Amino acid sequence: MKESAPMATAQPVARDRQPLLTQLREAIGQRPKFDQCHGMAPGVFAIVKPFGVDLASRGEPDGRLQVWLLIRPCGTDPSRSTRL
Repeated sequence: MKESAPMATAQPVARDRQPLLTQLREAIGQRPKFDQCHGMAPGVFAIVKPFGVDLASRGEPDGRLQVWLLIRPCGTDPSRSTRL
């Protein structure tokens, strides 16, 4: 008889990639602007950058884009936020 660990935590629900990509496309629109923050969901934001902008040897831009996702943790106290 197989027993489960008494303190085991539930695994997160598996998510498909396609709904995230669809939501991202809806948030940034047809012509995304670089370095603009797009709200995707509560606490989730996307910033569009040219592909490879974060690499040391960037080379020439080739038209590809990358998206940086910013995730604000739950329980963030807005009164303790600092504007830079």
